[in-house]
Amino acid sequence: MGQEKIRREIDKLNFSEKLLLVGDIWDSIAQDAGQEPLPEWQKKELNKRYSDFRGCPIRRFPFSIFYTIEDFEIIIHSVFDNRQDPDKRP
Repeated sequence: MGQEKIRREIDKLNFSEKLLLVGDIWDSIAQDAGQEPLPEWQKKELNKRYSDFRGCPIRRFPFSIFYTIEDFEIIIHSVFDNRQDPDKRP
């Protein structure tokens, strides 16, 4: 079926039918996604984004803080030092 004919058929659908179709298309894409290898440019971009994420200063915060929020207040219960060498200053 040609692309123009598909478009005409889609135009005949009502709003909810179009949403269902979009869901089916996304499901189909997700199913097929792992079957084709990523192109080299896409691998490089993913590696760059992951490196940026790992290098984010917020991500490197060396403490774990356990807290709760009660009546618009943050209650800190404990703070743990996660540095490999706790004697080093952050």
